[in-house]
Amino acid sequence: MRVVPDGAEAAFLAPLPFDLLDPDDALIAALTRFGMRRIGDLARLPRRSLATRLGPEALHLADLARGCGSDLPLPQPDSRRVEEAVDLEHPIDRLEPLGFVMRGMLSRLAARLEVRGLACGDLDLELILEGGERDARRVGVAAPTGDVRVLVRLVGLALETHPPGAAVEALSLACEGRPARRDQLDLFRPAGPAPAVLDRTLAELEALCGDGRIGAPRPADDHHPDALRVEPFAPRSDAASVEPGPTPTLALRALRPPVPARVRLRGGHPAQVESVVARGEVLSSAGPWRTSGGWWSPESPSDNPSGNPSRNPSRNPSRNPEGRFSVDHYDVQISDGSVARLRHDRLRHIWSVDALYD
Repeated sequence: MRVVPDGAEAAFLAPLPFDLLDPDDALIAALTRFGMRRIGDLARLPRRSLATRLGPEALHLADLARGCGSDLPLPQPDSRRVEEAVDLEHPIDRLEPLGFVMRGMLSRLAARLEVRGLACGDLDLELILEGGERDARRVGVAAPTGDVRVLVRLVGLALETHPPGAAVEALSLACEGRPARRDQLDLFRPAGPAPAVLDRTLAELEALCGDGRIGAPRPADDHHPDALRVEPFAPRSDAASVEPGPTPTLALRALRPPVPARVRLRGGHPAQVESVVARGEVLSSAGPWRTSGGWWSPESPSDNPSGNPSRNPSRNPSRNPEGRFSVDHYDVQISDGSVARLRHDRLRHIWSVDALYD
């Protein structure tokens, strides 16, 4: 057995692989990306930068690499939820003084979250009204933020939209702390907008438009041609590195809602189009491509093969079951230079411009 003298622990451990320190897989992957293979590479890193990038687990590993004792770990709170409450000396029946009180509460709430490295998520607001009634509501926050001005505006908009039914005697604010979004700067490109600015804009838009109405559209798991879902907006970190292909790509720009159009047919195919986005003679066309759903309904178009509108009960939109659809799409090149996708609603006999090709 080799005895290592006092003070020589770091030199003895330096040439050994840091796998001997038994780090977890995620930490091994991060250290490998930084080009470190041996314990000596880890011991040379500054403690502050190591903790900032890799967390407290990396600090413990660095102390083992230097052969010294570790500091006691900081206590972690059991919950990320924080709450502020106040009992008012006199009931408040106007929104302006109520907003003044909530500004101070939100400032203290944001400060408590900031010392934990967290930002404010959705807010739970509870008002105790005169007479003992309770008014509980949730104020949605599109992206975690620590900006008190944004939080005050969101709560103010929620109260202006649905004012309390009586004077307020007490109130409480609570939220679940969330990690704030960070931005990794690029060495060879100028810095883009700060994530906090984007988060503030998203939060204000959601307050104006409603919960679940602001985000990034994604295809939905549905066969309906107009089906989509909205996810929280999160910009891709590698978006700036995507380079265009060697040849131009034709893009389809969907119009929602579709633009009404008047279409003249010739031989069952579009011959002329009139709309606010495209008009003129149809030079060439392709289609139709038919998409339908709700075929199990007894009022589907197949029940009336003749297509006579007077005998087809599905022509009346009020008699169409919810979710039933049957549309034909045509790709057309128009004499005004535009290339469009036409949509024919077979249930309502309505034509529209569904999309444009750019």
